[in-house]
Amino acid sequence: MFVYTQRDAITTQTRSQLRALSEVAHNVVRGIIPLTKAEIYQLRVYKHVLIKLGDKRYVHKRKLMHGRQDIILTLFKAALSYLKPLMTEST
Repeated sequence: MFVYTQRDAITTQTRSQLRALSEVAHNVVRGIIPLTKAEIYQLRVYKHVLIKLGDKRYVHKRKLMHGRQDIILTLFKAALSYLKPLMTEST
């Protein structure tokens, strides 16, 4: 039986998943997706990583994300909290 861990999420990330993560980081850096104070506190040590991950020209994103699984969860939580009201508004 295989147990899926956060480490596996990084190593088995597809190109489209990495592209989506990059887009979320790009929007966070530009200020389109607002962050709570707790999320800012968690991500402040990874400021340089977020800038590189959000840069459209940076090509070594998979290497950059190696060993940094906690960024993924925080970024996607922020993106979902931003998108949830937009999705419920349209229905």
